[in-house]
Amino acid sequence: MDNKVSILKEVEENELYALVLAKGHVDTAIVWGNVHLYLGIPNTVVAALAGASALSSFSNSSLIAGVLSIIASILAAISTFLNPSDRAKSHLKASNEFERLYKRIKMLRINSLDNEITLQDLAPKFDVLIEQLYDLKEASPAVPDWAYRGGASEADAVRRRQNQV
Repeated sequence: MDNKVSILKEVEENELYALVLAKGHVDTAIVWGNVHLYLGIPNTVVAALAGASALSSFSNSSLIAGVLSIIASILAAISTFLNPSDRAKSHLKASNEFERLYKRIKMLRINSLDNEITLQDLAPKFDVLIEQLYDLKEASPAVPDWAYRGGASEADAVRRRQNQV
C-alpha cells in the first residue's frame, strides 16, 4: 500500500473519531440539559410551596413548610454540586468544536482524493488537524462511555453511507 493511501486511511479514521466525539458530546449536553430541568423545576415548585405553607395558617403548616424547605434545600444543593447547566454548555461547545474539526478533516480527505495532491501536500495539513484534534480532546470534558458508544454507532452509520457512494 502506498504512503498516500495509508495517510488517507488515517485521515478517514480521525475524521470519524472527531464525529464520534461530536455526537457523544451533543448527547451528553442533552442529558445534562434535562438534568438541569429535572432538578430546577421541582426545586422551584417545592420552594414556592414551602413559602406559601410558611405563610398559611392551617394546622401543621409549619411542619409542611419545614419539610418542603428541607426538600428544596436538598434539590438546590444537588443542583449546585452537579452544575448541570454549565456541564450542558461545555459539552455543547465541545460538540460544536469537534463537528467543525470533523468537517475540516472531511474536506481534507475529499480534496486529497485528487491525484494531483501529493503526499508532501497532504501530510503537513493532516498533522495540523491531528494536533488540533488532540488539543481539543484535552481541553474538552470527558464523554461518558454510553455517549461515546452512541456516537460511534452514529459515525459507523455515516461510514456505511460514505462507502455506498
